[in-house]
Amino acid sequence: MSDSVSYASLSFLAFQAVLQVVIVSTLGFFAAKAGLLSTELQKQISALNVEIFTPCLVFSKLGSSLTMGAMADLGLVPIIFLFTTGVSWAGARIASRLFRLNEREANFVTAMSVFGNSNSLPVSLTVSLAYSMADHLQWDVIPDDSADNIASRGILYLVLFQQLGQILRWSWGYNTLLSKPTPEEIERIASSRSLARCSAAIQSERNTVATSGSSNFLTVPTERAPLTITVPHTNYESFAINPLWRPVSISGRYVMSFMNRPLWSMLFAIVVAAIPQLQHQLFSPPHFLYATAGSAVKQVGGVAVPLILVVLGGNLAPSAGPNRIADTDPSDEANHSKVVILSLICRMIIPATVLFPALAFLTHNFVISILDDPIFIVVLFLLTTSPPAIQLSQICQLNGIFEREMTAILFWGYVVLTLPFSVGSVALSMMVLNWAK
Repeated sequence: MSDSVSYASLSFLAFQAVLQVVIVSTLGFFAAKAGLLSTELQKQISALNVEIFTPCLVFSKLGSSLTMGAMADLGLVPIIFLFTTGVSWAGARIASRLFRLNEREANFVTAMSVFGNSNSLPVSLTVSLAYSMADHLQWDVIPDDSADNIASRGILYLVLFQQLGQILRWSWGYNTLLSKPTPEEIERIASSRSLARCSAAIQSERNTVATSGSSNFLTVPTERAPLTITVPHTNYESFAINPLWRPVSISGRYVMSFMNRPLWSMLFAIVVAAIPQLQHQLFSPPHFLYATAGSAVKQVGGVAVPLILVVLGGNLAPSAGPNRIADTDPSDEANHSKVVILSLICRMIIPATVLFPALAFLTHNFVISILDDPIFIVVLFLLTTSPPAIQLSQICQLNGIFEREMTAILFWGYVVLTLPFSVGSVALSMMVLNWAK
């Protein structure tokens, strides 16, 4: 891989893998445009995918090739997650201050910068790259490393990053960065927009009177009642338990609230990996468990990635709802373009200018655990330049904020920028790996 022809070949392989993702996502886009994939149906498919298909994919990939020795190196993942999150946060805050965004807009840009897509797009790309570029992604510490092993490790890394991101997204992101407007904010926003509409209506009436001489009555638009969203909350104090065990019970329920099906499947895969005989029975022919349970889980897991991409494409289709800004939305239409552009720059460009050189330096000068694994470097590069998470659109809809900006960011991030940025990230990661050897 020392000459430009080799890098061009690798870039072409990456382009093919990314193009596969784009083609399948496009089918979802046209299905949504044709009315076959409504918003409600997308939510149902996503829920089905999270509850059934993705856990099977995680279990089949991890359980078949995971070893206890490999798990000892995974403690590096939370450290890298905190470092990358800190870089993204700092870049967004500095950029927001330089461009004089208000607090609400700065929080929105920060959320776009910090919460990248670690699920649909990176998973699909990682699996495609694992099989199309297996010869270049083999880890020399693993004898006879295969495409299946590479894909399973890549999914493991992504699942860990995804769960850490989910915890932060639905706590800090939902409650602070993208929180719904307070009653005071709603009243101020509604009054401001009502005044603006009245002024526009009065000016229009004056123009009509001036040109036609007729006298028309002015009708002031009626404001809608503020949207109230109730988030369910579990009252742990209602459980009648021994006071000595109450802290343990509350802590346990708090931890359990973050668990989901993919994370449970990862834990089950770890259990299987800890019992080599069970792992052999489940994932090696011609055993009974392999021919029944193991094969069934693998077959169901194969549905996950195509469904992820179809729903991703459906999410990018324009909705049939009105394009009018909600009265509770704190976004400023005058700063619409600035917020969209700054969000994309802070998510896909600024972190890469810091993280790519840092990762290259560490990989070249130190042999640190999984930083020596090629697929881990590729995953990090893909996550660094991935577009904002689609789940942020759901949070914006729930809280009634920045919905127009979110739609524009999804379009530009996924439809326009994903292909060149993904190919470039893979090519740069391979250059770093080649330089580190």
